[in-house]
Amino acid sequence: MTLKRIISTAKTWLLAFLVGASLVLSYELWIGFWGGGSKAVGTEVLPTPASHTPTTQELETPARIIVYDARTDKYTLAMPGTTPFAEWMKLMTSGMVTLSREVPVNSVKLHDTVELDFGYSLNRTQLLELIPSLKSYNVSGGTSSIILDWNPSTNAVYILVPTADGTTETLMETTIYGQNFAKLLQQADEGPAWREITTSGSPPSFVPAKSIDMIQSLWQYKDNVQMSLVHSFFLNPLALTSLNESGQSYVWTDGSRIVWWNQPKMELTFQDPNDVNVNSVALPTVGMAVDFIRAHGGAPINATALSEGLIPGTQYIDSFTMRPHLFGYPLVDGSADYQVQFTVGQITEYQRPIWTLTDMVSEKRVRVIGYSQLTKDLHRISPSTQWSQVSVELGYATIPLKNHEVRLVPAYVISSDGITMWTLSATTGQLMKGWDAP
Repeated sequence: MTLKRIISTAKTWLLAFLVGASLVLSYELWIGFWGGGSKAVGTEVLPTPASHTPTTQELETPARIIVYDARTDKYTLAMPGTTPFAEWMKLMTSGMVTLSREVPVNSVKLHDTVELDFGYSLNRTQLLELIPSLKSYNVSGGTSSIILDWNPSTNAVYILVPTADGTTETLMETTIYGQNFAKLLQQADEGPAWREITTSGSPPSFVPAKSIDMIQSLWQYKDNVQMSLVHSFFLNPLALTSLNESGQSYVWTDGSRIVWWNQPKMELTFQDPNDVNVNSVALPTVGMAVDFIRAHGGAPINATALSEGLIPGTQYIDSFTMRPHLFGYPLVDGSADYQVQFTVGQITEYQRPIWTLTDMVSEKRVRVIGYSQLTKDLHRISPSTQWSQVSVELGYATIPLKNHEVRLVPAYVISSDGITMWTLSATTGQLMKGWDAP
């Protein structure tokens, strides 16, 4: 064999090797092994974990019911999942609307009232599902509250629905028995009083006037079915690449959308950074947000709508949040929130927990501080802060433990303009999270 032929053969083999190496390296890069921290995960298309929850009935459940006895000037609260809550809801649907008229806002002198406080604006369809006899009357949607008013002198019960424009209210006469209202009001008065805290530009907050009992509990939890949930966010699950960020956090992408699974925080975040269609005609609504939640694993049956953000000047939303509750109180630290974010008509971000409570291991009653002590603790943390500047909510904070267990402890969350400033232990008043937190 001549030297020229040897060189030619060597070039051929070298070229074949380079082509083969290029193919191998390209494949490695494509599936994400290059760099040693990634791997391909889309080996098969798993079924989308679609769910029927939250149901329409769950969506139309108030976040709280505020009961006010004018005679004693006393507020009490009825929370979802409790017997008083169910009884007030039953009372509202027990009668018929017999007459309806519009009146200027705040022109009606209210007596004993029960306010059903929803976390979002109800449209007309949702109002009719709650009060079917309204179908004969011209009542528009847009309200986030329904008020029952009982006049003891006439024994009449009225329903008051604020209109969307905020200038008028729809006053409805009903066949609801005043005796039934009075009975439930008397039962409510046997419960602890709550103190109203009014903040400019925000709905009023309520805290116990004095110390009350709550349940502190320890639960086992399970992780949601991981890959089927992740796959549900992508158009082409077979092209997924996974990056292990820190041993406990994972990022999945198909080159366009991103899903981030954060194990320490026990939450999943979906993001779609693509340009949105500014000419979209599908403006976002609560229904779109809820359909998206159902299509990606659903929400627990004890979750209620917490809040919505509205596009200025419209009834269309740009954000929607659902929050679970337990023993009558919400999980106020945000660890169990289901949050949908819109940009124009496109969902660009969705965040949800990756855990579900299963079995309660233990529970005990603990004493929760009331308004006076809470005020002292607030001024200890921030001497210049007044209640008129902040909102406060009582509920549970989650403390993840080992062996798939989580402790739920009573907590006060203090916020301003929707931004959490401090989380305080509701049993000791000590700072758990926030400025100057240990």
